[in-house]
Amino acid sequence: MSLLCALLLGQAALAQFSREFAKYSFHAQGVELLCSDRISDAIISYSEAVERAKGQRSAGEGVPADLLGEYAYALALGHDFDASLMNLERSRALGGKYADFYSAQILSVMGLTEAAEEVGKGAIVPEYIASYCPGLNARHSCSSRVISRTPKESLKMANALAAQGRYVQALAMLGDLKAQYPKEPILYVSESTVWEKMKHYEKATQSLEAALNMLPPTGANQGRRQVYNDHLLYIKSKKSPAPAKTSWLKDNILGYGTPRLLLYGGATFASGMTSLNARAGLYTSSNFSASLNLGINSASGSTSGSVGLSAYKTMKNLVLGLGVSDMFSKESNVFCLAPSAGLTFPSKDRKSSFDIMLGFTIPFSGGGKIGYSVSLGKTIYIDLNTKKK
Repeated sequence: MSLLCALLLGQAALAQFSREFAKYSFHAQGVELLCSDRISDAIISYSEAVERAKGQRSAGEGVPADLLGEYAYALALGHDFDASLMNLERSRALGGKYADFYSAQILSVMGLTEAAEEVGKGAIVPEYIASYCPGLNARHSCSSRVISRTPKESLKMANALAAQGRYVQALAMLGDLKAQYPKEPILYVSESTVWEKMKHYEKATQSLEAALNMLPPTGANQGRRQVYNDHLLYIKSKKSPAPAKTSWLKDNILGYGTPRLLLYGGATFASGMTSLNARAGLYTSSNFSASLNLGINSASGSTSGSVGLSAYKTMKNLVLGLGVSDMFSKESNVFCLAPSAGLTFPSKDRKSSFDIMLGFTIPFSGGGKIGYSVSLGKTIYIDLNTKKK
């Protein structure tokens, strides 16, 4: 009986592992395809990942909120805006960490730049995909969309969506209406209500002021203007929530996600010396890396070794580094400060890079000479937590 129970438990564990692996492999594939601008293929992969995640409901799990956010973004890039906004609102309702970020990207693709900038204020950014978004948004932007409903029906639906807490859908619909009827005050009043519910009080104030500027101060409008002015004073008394506090250490060094393992191999060329070098360390989502360095040096027929520690900060293609190095041989032992600067050229999938660096060695002992070198090499980046990707 115990053997049978063990077999059944093992079978269940294997099935669970298979489902998890399939779900996250489709998700990772979707990310890679999206970043490569293969939108149709990315949508298929994300769709499969979502379906696999839905299968986990019987185990007490649901679809991850940020997976829905990414899926919604992919759908927007494919111009399926109805499905995109529906999945986005599901992500927001589930409290997705990156929900505001993906909301801003989708609004940007829809050509609603002003709303996108407002929603994106203070949004937490997914480092693994964020750098690709501006280019994707520009290439797939679609500001003209067919609206099948009458303006009255659309406004009614926008207000209903806002009442249900589906604020981004409401903003998108109002944005389309404003593009067609830019001088219609009621659209700005409804938009102000949405911004107010989202606690973007400054933007709510701007929209309501725009409505008042369009509303003539005559006749029946006087009563409406009074109501709007009274509410305007109320909105101005409110303060928008402060953006989430950020940490300089996390923003610039530690990052917010799981760091990646880096492995480097290359060659260094200096006056009268050639070296083979290797590095191993961690690369964070803030484009900061720290590593242990090893080298074998050849100069004038003699061989020496080196060991050191270094840290690098990458800013787009520019790399700045600082480290310490101990160069040792039978005859000498020289401890040096080792600053460097250079260029890195990442692969399309961001899993490797080709690096060119100019390095200096500054001996701590007073009698040593400052040297310089040029190094060429390749770095490979390995994800340590593919599940969170």
